[in-house]
Order: sequence, then structure tokens, then C-alpha cells
Amino acid sequence: MRYYSCSSFSWCAIFYLASLLHFQVTNCHRTSGYSHESEISGENSKWMSSLPDNVPLSSLSLPGTHESLSRGHGGAIAECQTLSLESQLRAGIRVLDVRCRHIEDSFAIHHGMIFLHIMFGDVLQQLEAFLKNNPSETILMRVKEEYEAVNVTGTFEETFSHYYNENPTLFWHTDNETGERPDPTLRSVRGKVVILDNFSSTTKYGLNYGDSGQFIIQDDFKFSTNWDLYDKWMKVKDQVRNADVSRRSGENKFFLNYLSGSFGSFPYFVASGHVTSGTGEHRLSTGLTTLTARDKYPDFPRLDCILKVCTISFEGTNVLLMQFLQERTDMKFVGIIMADFPGDGLISTIISLNNRKLEASPSLWTILFIVLSITVFSLTLIFVLIKAFKIRKNRNNLSEAGISTQFNVNIVTARLNECDMKYQRF
Repeated sequence: MRYYSCSSFSWCAIFYLASLLHFQVTNCHRTSGYSHESEISGENSKWMSSLPDNVPLSSLSLPGTHESLSRGHGGAIAECQTLSLESQLRAGIRVLDVRCRHIEDSFAIHHGMIFLHIMFGDVLQQLEAFLKNNPSETILMRVKEEYEAVNVTGTFEETFSHYYNENPTLFWHTDNETGERPDPTLRSVRGKVVILDNFSSTTKYGLNYGDSGQFIIQDDFKFSTNWDLYDKWMKVKDQVRNADVSRRSGENKFFLNYLSGSFGSFPYFVASGHVTSGTGEHRLSTGLTTLTARDKYPDFPRLDCILKVCTISFEGTNVLLMQFLQERTDMKFVGIIMADFPGDGLISTIISLNNRKLEASPSLWTILFIVLSITVFSLTLIFVLIKAFKIRKNRNNLSEAGISTQFNVNIVTARLNECDMKYQRF
């Protein structure tokens, strides 16, 4: 067996140039699934205007953001978004995750212990302004109590009720809905904010986020190391598949799928797989190659290949989901996708699912109607065929009767002629 070493200048040069060239090609990983910019190019302010009024809210595929207002305060470990709230809405985001700390009978927006330098009243003003300019849209907002209360005279619900009652036209109300688990149509929520109650309350302000019978949630966010990323992706993918299957079977449930993760990893890494947070940074290597771990992490990319030996690199959940949905054209529904640092490609891909014709499995009544229709058609066809057969048979009988009658007439005529001839002889 022949071995090549760096004592041979020509082979060293070939390997060096090949690796350098490939590094330059694959190092920059810019994708529309992930963005760490303050603005993105996508403009989807009115995308819901093309949807029919009678579509149930639970049947929509909606792009959302996790920790929607966590924009850098607290450093990279706490940062989840770079887009402002207004920019998120213009980009097409329709589900928000807002964490409120109860402080001095008001709500300050927090990420854990970190104050995000915006108050709940400011959030409501921005939502109202957006919906006033875009009345065809609706916004779902998860409201969660965050961190510890300070200097308050009432409960979290009492303070929320104050905001709620001060803005009666902004929120969708459940008063006119029937059933324990309402599923409003788009018509009834256009121009409104739908609250996803994620706090202790005695009154129903919107939809109950904690109702496991109506909300199916994947939010496995605790990472020990970066190598937990593939397991997270598997859970994201399973939730997407389950949502599509559930919708095809006719179930009206809200599926929430969080792409985010933290603790042992940076949020930007989970979303992008990048070494640093930059939009165009290169992906971090898993430390494995196809030489020793060919079948490991099959959905992660194989990069920097030399002589068919490739580095297995990380890929972010934003990018993996966008690619999965673009490749799986049979996928019609994903529910609500909550992402950190979503790019315009991911947002637009989720929105486009609402334009894919949902070939749902027919309901029992639909199946019964189809069976009944086929049965009636078959019986009608059989009746027509039997009728036609009888008519044809009657015609044949009449024809045979006509021939027999003519034959008898001929016999009688012959007999009369014979008698006449005998009479003439006499």
C-alpha cells in the first residue's frame, strides 16, 4: 500500500489548495431561514387578506417568534430576536411570545430577570397601530407571567384585566363563542389580538394556552451541549408531521412548535448552527467525519469533502425546517412555528402552506354521502338497464306475435280459396 506524506511537496500542495478552495466556498453560510439583521427584505403586512373568512384559526400555519421582545439585553445567551416588533409584524409574524413581570401594578416585559426596556402598554400601542393599518390581519399573543412580582397591590390577573378593559376594541372576546374550546373563524378575529392565556386566571380572556386538549406544544428548550441540537430537530420534525396528520384527520387543535433552545447553547446557534451569530457565518463542525460516522446525524450537512471524506457540520433548526417544508410539497399544515431569528425565507415558507390545497381526509358524513350517492347511482343504472331490457323483450314478443298472426291469416285464406274452388265445381 502506498502512503503519501508531506515530504512530497506536490501532494502537500494539492491537499492544501483543495482544502483552502473548499473552505472558501463553504465557509460563508448565508440562508434565508436565519437572519441576525435589524431588518429583512420580506414584506408580508397583509398576507392574511387572501385567506377566506370562514377558515378556522386552528387550521392556519402561522409564523411566530419566541421571546418576541428579547433583542439583545442580557447578551448573546438571552438574545432571541434582532427585529423590532414592528419589523416582525411587517415581515409576516402573527404569533408573539410576551413575558410580563408584575411590578408596581404594571407589566414590564422581561426575559427571566432581564428587563427588556419596554412596557406592556407600549406593546399594545404598537399592535393597535399595525392592526389599524392592516385590518385583514390578526395577532395571537401568548401572555406569560415572568420572574417575581414587586410592589403590587393585586394579582397578575387583576392588572391584566385593567389593560384588557382599557382596550376593548383591540382584543378578541370569547363572549360570542360557543363550546368549552372555541375555535374562532378568521372573520371574527380580523383586526384583533387573540390572547393565549398562559397565567393563572378565573376569567377566559382568549384561548387557554395550558389546555392540553386544544394546544399540542413542543417546547423542549433545555440544551446541555451543542450536540443536543439533532435531538431537538427530531422533536421539531415529529411535531410538524403530527400536526399535518392531525389536520388531515379533521381535528381542530392548535399545534405550537418551538424551534428555540438555550442554557447549554446560544439561541443563535440553535437557530443557525453558526460559530457566531452573524447571518453569513460558517457552520460549526460536529467534530465527526463521514470516514468514521457516515450514518451519524443524517439531516446535518456534509461539508469540506476531500477524497470523499466530509466533515459533518451542525445545521440550525430554522434552516432545517425551511428546507424540509420546501422539499416536502405534500406537507399542507404545520400549525404555529415559534422561532428565534427567523429569516424571510422561513417566514414566507410557513405562510405559503396556507395556499397549498389541504387534501384532508374526508369526514364520516362525507364518506356516507359519497357511499349513498354511489349506491343511488348504481340502483338507478340497474333500473334503467332492466327497463330497457323489458322494452326490448316486449318488442321481440310483438314481432313474433305479428309473424304468427300473419301465418294464421295465410292458412285461413288458403282454406277459403280451396272451398271456393270446390263450390265452383258444383
